[in-house]
Amino acid sequence: MFDKETSFRFIPSDCCLWLDKGFQGVQHVHKNIMQPKKKPQNRELTIEEKEENKVISALRMPIENVFAGLKRMNCLYDVYRNRNGQDDKFIFLAAGLWNFNLECRG
Repeated sequence: MFDKETSFRFIPSDCCLWLDKGFQGVQHVHKNIMQPKKKPQNRELTIEEKEENKVISALRMPIENVFAGLKRMNCLYDVYRNRNGQDDKFIFLAAGLWNFNLECRG
Protein backbone atom coordinates (compact mmCIF):
# COMPACT_ATOMS: atom_id res chain seq x y z
CA MET A 1 0.00 0.00 0.00
CA PHE A 2 2.84 2.38 0.76
CA ASP A 3 4.06 2.26 -2.83
CA LYS A 4 0.77 3.87 -3.87
CA GLU A 5 0.81 6.46 -1.05
CA THR A 6 2.06 9.90 -2.04
CA SER A 7 1.41 11.98 1.09
CA PHE A 8 4.91 11.35 2.49
CA ARG A 9 6.38 13.27 -0.43
CA PHE A 10 4.68 16.47 0.78
CA ILE A 11 6.13 16.43 4.30
CA PRO A 12 8.92 19.03 4.66
CA SER A 13 12.41 17.55 4.82
CA ASP A 14 13.16 19.29 8.14
CA CYS A 15 10.34 17.35 9.87
CA CYS A 16 11.21 14.12 11.62
CA LEU A 17 8.88 11.16 11.09
CA TRP A 18 8.50 8.71 13.98
CA LEU A 19 7.28 5.49 12.38
CA ASP A 20 6.83 1.88 13.35
CA LYS A 21 8.33 -1.14 11.61
CA GLY A 22 5.36 -1.38 9.27
CA PHE A 23 6.65 1.54 7.18
CA GLN A 24 9.78 -0.08 5.81
CA GLY A 25 10.89 1.73 2.67
CA VAL A 26 9.91 5.25 3.75
CA GLN A 27 13.57 6.15 4.20
CA HIS A 28 13.88 6.10 0.40
CA VAL A 29 11.25 8.85 0.13
CA HIS A 30 11.87 10.89 3.30
CA LYS A 31 15.37 11.19 4.77
CA ASN A 32 14.56 12.31 8.33
CA ILE A 33 13.10 9.06 9.75
CA MET A 34 13.15 7.59 13.25
CA GLN A 35 12.14 3.96 12.97
CA PRO A 36 12.94 0.86 15.05
CA LYS A 37 15.42 -1.52 13.49
CA LYS A 38 14.15 -4.90 12.35
CA LYS A 39 15.98 -8.01 13.49
CA PRO A 40 18.01 -9.36 10.58
CA GLN A 41 17.59 -12.98 9.57
CA ASN A 42 19.83 -15.40 11.45
CA ARG A 43 21.27 -12.60 13.58
CA GLU A 44 20.40 -10.63 16.72
CA LEU A 45 20.23 -6.86 17.10
CA THR A 46 23.14 -5.23 18.88
CA ILE A 47 22.66 -3.81 22.37
CA GLU A 48 22.80 -0.27 20.94
CA GLU A 49 20.11 -1.07 18.36
CA LYS A 50 17.89 -2.60 21.06
CA GLU A 51 18.31 0.50 23.24
CA GLU A 52 17.50 2.77 20.31
CA ASN A 53 14.38 0.70 19.58
CA LYS A 54 13.29 1.12 23.22
CA VAL A 55 13.69 4.90 23.03
CA ILE A 56 11.74 5.14 19.78
CA SER A 57 8.98 2.87 21.11
CA ALA A 58 8.72 4.86 24.35
CA LEU A 59 8.31 8.09 22.40
CA ARG A 60 5.67 6.53 20.14
CA MET A 61 3.70 4.93 23.00
CA PRO A 62 1.34 7.88 23.72
CA ILE A 63 0.35 8.03 20.05
CA GLU A 64 -0.24 4.29 19.90
CA ASN A 65 -2.43 4.60 23.02
CA VAL A 66 -4.53 7.21 21.21
CA PHE A 67 -4.94 4.88 18.23
CA ALA A 68 -5.97 2.05 20.56
CA GLY A 69 -8.49 4.33 22.28
CA LEU A 70 -10.00 5.33 18.96
CA LYS A 71 -10.18 1.71 17.79
CA ARG A 72 -12.30 0.88 20.82
CA MET A 73 -15.02 2.65 18.90
CA ASN A 74 -15.66 -0.25 16.54
CA CYS A 75 -16.93 2.04 13.79
CA LEU A 76 -13.33 2.91 12.89
CA TYR A 77 -12.38 -0.53 11.65
CA ASP A 78 -15.63 -2.40 11.06
CA VAL A 79 -17.09 -2.51 7.57
CA TYR A 80 -19.19 0.58 6.96
CA ARG A 81 -21.01 1.48 3.78
CA ASN A 82 -20.36 5.19 3.34
CA ARG A 83 -23.57 7.20 3.23
CA ASN A 84 -23.20 10.93 2.66
CA GLY A 85 -19.77 11.26 4.30
CA GLN A 86 -20.79 9.82 7.65
CA ASP A 87 -17.50 7.97 8.01
CA ASP A 88 -15.79 11.29 8.77
CA LYS A 89 -18.43 12.04 11.39
CA PHE A 90 -17.67 8.70 13.05
CA ILE A 91 -13.97 9.55 13.24
CA PHE A 92 -14.66 13.02 14.66
CA LEU A 93 -17.08 11.56 17.19
CA ALA A 94 -14.60 8.87 18.25
CA ALA A 95 -11.79 11.43 18.59
CA GLY A 96 -14.03 13.76 20.59
CA LEU A 97 -15.10 10.98 22.94
CA TRP A 98 -11.50 9.88 23.42
CA ASN A 99 -10.43 13.48 24.20
CA PHE A 100 -13.33 13.75 26.66
CA ASN A 101 -12.19 10.49 28.28
CA LEU A 102 -8.65 11.85 28.67
CA GLU A 103 -9.90 15.13 30.17
CA CYS A 104 -12.04 13.29 32.71
CA ARG A 105 -9.09 11.16 33.81
CA GLY A 106 -6.61 13.97 34.27
